[in-house]
Order: sequence, then structure tokens, then C-alpha cells
Amino acid sequence: MAQLRSRLHPDETRFLDCDYWDQVQLQLSLNPNCYPYISKLPYYIRIKNGFVNPNDLSSLQLDSPLPSALTPDELYSILIAENTNMDISELEHLIDFHNYNAILRKELIKLTALQILYSRSTLPSYGYQRAQKFIKEFNEEYQLRIGNRYLEEKMKRAAKRMTPKGSKRALRLIEMV
Repeated sequence: MAQLRSRLHPDETRFLDCDYWDQVQLQLSLNPNCYPYISKLPYYIRIKNGFVNPNDLSSLQLDSPLPSALTPDELYSILIAENTNMDISELEHLIDFHNYNAILRKELIKLTALQILYSRSTLPSYGYQRAQKFIKEFNEEYQLRIGNRYLEEKMKRAAKRMTPKGSKRALRLIEMV
């Protein structure tokens, strides 16, 4: 994992960590009769390592007390439950962006594992072991739950497509899976 991180651009590392937003702006709509010159009051919420900065939450002045460790998803559900007249579209955008990138990250890891599996420089049995190790390291590092079932299915299909029936290489691939 350290070798991979050292070869990646900082933006790519931030993508893998899903750490790309520094702050979100929430805007409280004000009553035009009371505040004729200001229509919206901005609040800036800083986000670091997937958690909202607790110091920024005190400025929101909500009815219910907020916990100190709060994710953007939890903040969104609290703001919806409070039914405030706050514009939270940027927070919604952040949550959608994070969810899409998490899906994309999983698919990229799967595709990279397939690339390792089908590498021309290694034997299929060794490539299979390398791909399994690659997925295992990512599962441990990022607490993902990517399974190896699709690798096994690819190996079984590849073994069936191998040259003549009864080939030693094909039999070894079938036994391995």
C-alpha cells in the first residue's frame, strides 16, 4: 500500500481517501421584514477526515444539542429534522459527491485487481494470488467489503476457455479456484 501511495499524485491519494472537501457553506434565509439589507446569512462548516468540525456547529444555533463527532450525513439528517429555513444544497452536493466517489473507488479497485489477474508478465495462478492480496490490503486500509467472488468467476471462465480439454494448465486453474 505504501508503494502505491508513493506513486500516486496527491489528488489521486485524496480520491482514495475520499478526502476532498475542506468546507461547506450553509445559508440561513432571513426574514426580509426584519433584515431588509441581508437576505441570507452564510455559515461555513469545516470538514476534516469525514467529520464536521465541532467548533463550527456551535454557530448554527439549533434547538437540539449536537454531538461532538458528527459526519456530514448525520448533520444533514439533523438539519432536515429541525426543518430550518437553511439552504443545505451544498451539503447535499457533498454527500452525493462522496457516495458516487465511494462507488467509483470500489469499481476502480476491482478493475485494477482484474488488471493484475490478467497481467502478461505473470502466470494466472500467481496473478490470482496477487489480485487477492491487493483487494485484501484495500479492504483493511479503507474498511471496504470488496469480495473475491468476481475474481473466482473470471478464473473459472478463463479455465473453461483454455486450450484443449484436460490441459495441465487448465486443470491447475480449476483446482486453484
